[in-house]
Amino acid sequence: MSAFQQLRAKIDAMPPAILGLLRIGLGIMLIIKGIEFISHSRQLEDIIARSNFKAGSDLLTYYIPFAHLLGGFFILIGLYTRFFSLIQIPVLIGAVFFVNAPSLAFHVQVGEFGFSIIVLLLLIFFSIAGSGQLSIGDWLRHHKGRSVGAQIGARQ
Repeated sequence: MSAFQQLRAKIDAMPPAILGLLRIGLGIMLIIKGIEFISHSRQLEDIIARSNFKAGSDLLTYYIPFAHLLGGFFILIGLYTRFFSLIQIPVLIGAVFFVNAPSLAFHVQVGEFGFSIIVLLLLIFFSIAGSGQLSIGDWLRHHKGRSVGAQIGARQ
């Protein structure tokens, strides 16, 4: 068995509630950060301007909040979790290596660095694990081809 298969087996053995709570927490954190970036867009522009990453900084000012809001929502509900986790990973790599790591030399925003690392690790985890059993994606996979009305009628 390969290392990836062993990792998948360990993820599949996790209790669905824990996986669901982690996924929901990650989605909420991304949504909150997206709202924070929209509310303080000038601060985001300053952070990007001070970072070591200069290419496309104007585009990043719009992409980052949108990616966090949209990706956070889809991760929260458990729909296309792998895809939206993968979309978030470059943003968090930029946050860790271009924004937060250089500021550690001056002991500024140590909490932001730790937060970025945790979110990055969770995104990598969910890009491998997927949404889990307690998600809309899993519900849709198990109810594919059946109309909502037929499902409601079958329960009564």
